[in-house]
Amino acid sequence: MDVLLVEDDPLFGPRFCARLEQEGYTSQLVTTCSQADAALGQQPSLTILDLSLTDGRADAHISTWRARGYSQPILILSGILEESVKVASLDAGADDYVTKPATIPEVLARVRALMRRPVRLVGDRIQYADIVLDPVGRIATRSGEVMRLRRREFDLLELLLTQAERLVRRSTIEYTLGISNREASNVVDVHVAALRKALHSAGCFPLLHTVKGFGYRLGMDPPAGRKEKSP
Repeated sequence: MDVLLVEDDPLFGPRFCARLEQEGYTSQLVTTCSQADAALGQQPSLTILDLSLTDGRADAHISTWRARGYSQPILILSGILEESVKVASLDAGADDYVTKPATIPEVLARVRALMRRPVRLVGDRIQYADIVLDPVGRIATRSGEVMRLRRREFDLLELLLTQAERLVRRSTIEYTLGISNREASNVVDVHVAALRKALHSAGCFPLLHTVKGFGYRLGMDPPAGRKEKSP
């Protein structure tokens, strides 16, 4: 999972990115608002943003980033204590606000909490982790990359997204996709395999999990308490 850190503190920035890497995240460090503008076009899974940067106040850019289509969580990490700034940042589109000084374990806990959030509705789009699905335009992206999905694969992804982090049984998939008794018994497996391949090609961590004997689950982590089958 990729995290963008927008931070110009020459000590904290590299140290926090190193800790993110230790925790299993991939990270990118930028130090200015203009660099953040470019980096957000790559749709990082989460952005940690200091507000006071060398080329200006980043809170003035949040609503612009949201309007341009960046819909992933934004965590503010700032030394600004004024309540009005916190309220304005959250109203502009930030998801959380942590004041400095803050310990790295606390910030990491906030990151985990934001990334555990289930599906978000952003306008007409459905979002989970780094997947964004437009049901009307029938466009699905992961990490900003368009996935080429056939009709049933798109419908399967939409079903799994609306049930994110929950088990979806094979019978539910068969009904939703309109799979008839006359079709081959492995039709569901074929569509799941194709969708899993598309998700893997566009992202750096697995999201689609097989729960052997039960069905499938879209989630950040494999389901607990049930043995999974390898892709």
